[in-house]
Amino acid sequence: MDNGIPIESWFDDRSDQELLLLLPFLESLVGVDDVRPLIAKKFNLREKIAAAALPLNTNRRDFLSE
Repeated sequence: MDNGIPIESWFDDRSDQELLLLLPFLESLVGVDDVRPLIAKKFNLREKIAAAALPLNTNRRDFLSE
C-alpha cells in the first residue's frame, strides 16, 4: 500500500494536470533508498482506508449478529 500514490482519474479529461501536480513530490523521491515512509507520511493511505472501511466493518458486524 505504501508503494502506491493516489491520483484522480484522468479518463477522458484532456485538461488533466494530476501528474504535473505530483512532479515536485516525485522529484523529492529521487535518490531515496526507500520511498515507502515518505509516501505513507504524505498520503496517509493506511488511515484513510481504515476510516473508509470502518462503516463497512460496523455494518457487517450488525448484519452478522442478527
